[in-house]
Amino acid sequence: VEAPIKSMFPRSLGGCGKLLHSMLGLGDIVVPGMFIAFLAKWDAVKMGEGKSDTFVYLNTAMVAYTLSLITTVLIMLIFNAAQPALLYIVPYILIASLMVALSRSEFKELWNFSITEDEEPRAVEKHSKGKKDK
Repeated sequence: VEAPIKSMFPRSLGGCGKLLHSMLGLGDIVVPGMFIAFLAKWDAVKMGEGKSDTFVYLNTAMVAYTLSLITTVLIMLIFNAAQPALLYIVPYILIASLMVALSRSEFKELWNFSITEDEEPRAVEKHSKGKKDK
C-alpha cells in the first residue's frame, strides 16, 4: 500500500541550502480525529435534543488540537529535538473536553455515550417521515 503516512513541514535551512523538516505522523492526525468526531456526534445529539445550539465540544477540541500542535512545535524548536506530538495532543484535547463536560454538568452522560452503527440520525428520520405522510 502506497499511502502517505506522514506530513513534512519545512522547519529551517540547515546551512548550504539543506532544508530541514518537521514531521506530523498519520497517527497524530487520525487518533485525535476519531475522538473529535465522537465529540462532534455528541454535539449533534445534544443539539437534536434541544440542549445545545452550538458545537461547543467540537469547537473546543479543535482549538485544543491547534494549541497542542503549536506547543509541540515550540517545544521542538526550543529543545531542538523531535517531539512525539501525541504527548501534547492527547492531554490538551482530553482536558479541554473534560472541562466543557464538567462546566455543563454533562460528564456522566458523555462518559456513557456510545455510537451504534445501526443508529439513523434523528434529522433524517423526521425528514423521511414527513415525506411518507404526504
